[in-house]
Amino acid sequence: YDEPLKLKFANLDKNKKYSLEATCTKQYFGDSHLTFKDANGTVLQKEVLINTWVSKIKFTIPTASIEQGNLNLVITSPNGELGPNIAYIKIIELI
Repeated sequence: YDEPLKLKFANLDKNKKYSLEATCTKQYFGDSHLTFKDANGTVLQKEVLINTWVSKIKFTIPTASIEQGNLNLVITSPNGELGPNIAYIKIIELI
């Protein structure tokens, strides 16, 4: 529980725009929060509240977060809080 979830999305085009979509389920014992950062520590979304059994998260990824075609995503929960269960995360090209 003390380690962040780290994901790498490859083969992205820095000249295109992308959004992130995630579906999460909350913990049985209470609400959860998620913070999404890039590899440089830039906060993409801060303390997203997960307080329903199924929550959908969606936000636009800044182009500055894509380096050499990669997005290195770091997802954390506050200290002492159980993170939600993440069912899926996907990156979608915006047209």
